[in-house]
Amino acid sequence: MYYRADGRTVALGAEIGAGGEARIFGLAAEPRLVAKVYHQPSRLRAAKLRAMLASPPRDPADGSGHVSIVWPRELIFDSTGLPIGFLMPRIDFSRAIPLLHLYNPADRVQRAPGFTWRYLLRALRNLASVVDALHARGYVVGDLNESNVLVSDSALVTLVDCDSIQVPAPGGGFFRCTVGKAEYTPPELQGCQFGAVDRNVAHDDFGLAVLGFMLLMEGFHPFAGVWHDVGDPPTSRSGSDAAPGRTSRIG
Repeated sequence: MYYRADGRTVALGAEIGAGGEARIFGLAAEPRLVAKVYHQPSRLRAAKLRAMLASPPRDPADGSGHVSIVWPRELIFDSTGLPIGFLMPRIDFSRAIPLLHLYNPADRVQRAPGFTWRYLLRALRNLASVVDALHARGYVVGDLNESNVLVSDSALVTLVDCDSIQVPAPGGGFFRCTVGKAEYTPPELQGCQFGAVDRNVAHDDFGLAVLGFMLLMEGFHPFAGVWHDVGDPPTSRSGSDAAPGRTSRIG
């Protein structure tokens, strides 16, 4: 049995999702909410969630009925008083798909018919507004990737798994984001232990730029070019270092 802070019980419904850290349940009496219950709850997780609840970001779609940022609404507790998870808005997955399914044109035709270039640009703009809203409150997404961004059939975006982001701690410092995907991680953080570094908005900007490039370039990563000429590939100063008349080919 689980409880709200005011002692009311939380009636869990069917399990609707699970991952390495938690399970997601519907709520029998509140269809617009779901409960995220951690496999291994801790005081540190609870402190991070309390900091998030104390300073929610402005949702760019506020007032429209759309949820752009799936932010925790309130903590839930076990019978001993330990915070074991939280309640958050429920997302209609029948009208939203992970961003990765918009990369490839053939996949896009199957999953999002009629999703034109204009819609791709609109989705990218909406994602940028979500990231900006988080930065305005001092948050850094950290693990910005193609799986935690959902896109609706009208190009509205929703950021999920927000409890993994970097959160400012009340007493100074941060509750760090301990995860990340190499494809969207800037060069200076490659090989780092994410739990040991403070991230900043520029790191998110890098990930956002990569996502934007892949969204508009049919899933190709900006660093996916392959050097086909003889010798070593050009460096960042190749324009000035290349021999006169030399033609390079990357493709």
